[in-house]
Amino acid sequence: MTRRSIDQLVVIAGPTAAGKSILIGKMRTEGSFNLEKLLGIQDLGDWPEITAGAMKRHTDLHEERLILHYDFLWPYPASVMESADGELALSLLEGARDITMITLWTPGNRLARQLIESRLRSPVRGGPAEALKVRVMRALPTYVVLRLSRLRWWKAINRRLPTSGLVHHFLALGIYSDDARLLAMYRSWLRFCDERLPQLRAHVIVELGTELNVYSRKEWETRVTRKQEAEFK
Repeated sequence: MTRRSIDQLVVIAGPTAAGKSILIGKMRTEGSFNLEKLLGIQDLGDWPEITAGAMKRHTDLHEERLILHYDFLWPYPASVMESADGELALSLLEGARDITMITLWTPGNRLARQLIESRLRSPVRGGPAEALKVRVMRALPTYVVLRLSRLRWWKAINRRLPTSGLVHHFLALGIYSDDARLLAMYRSWLRFCDERLPQLRAHVIVELGTELNVYSRKEWETRVTRKQEAEFK
């Protein structure tokens, strides 16, 4: 039974390798005054931070202010994208009185590049198996890694090994390589937030580039729709 009590929870949400840790780091080192002003919160860079895994373990947690680092694509397929009820996300957010959501939007080509470099070609954990994976992935050209992600049997393997990081990363890479699936994933998350989080006080979508861009839901939809239309011309 959860006995969490969190007065103000800011959720930094996005899919695997979107750059959530980088965003939080920038907020701490470079400041986030404009974002704080927009969201009506203060001193965000000084708030304590917790991962979804740690939040799941700490059922008896009491904080006035907290930042949750949340990957809405993990674990697949029990993520919000694949599970309509979103029970995992709801259980993590239980006990939060006031939620501010910051969803990190990252275009598919950048997501794929970041995932390959940070998860497949870099060690995620220690051990000889991990070292072998890194050597193999570094030896393979990027286009071959992308082709591997399109193999149909990743989902079947995931049903047998649902906590395998390697399988999850190839499944995620398959989504990132398909703009339609990527947008469906983000829209599923945004719809979940709209429909299932009554304590949601504010929600913005941000994009990390040379500078931090902040969008409303409507502005983001307009932006991605125009990009899709331009690509079809």
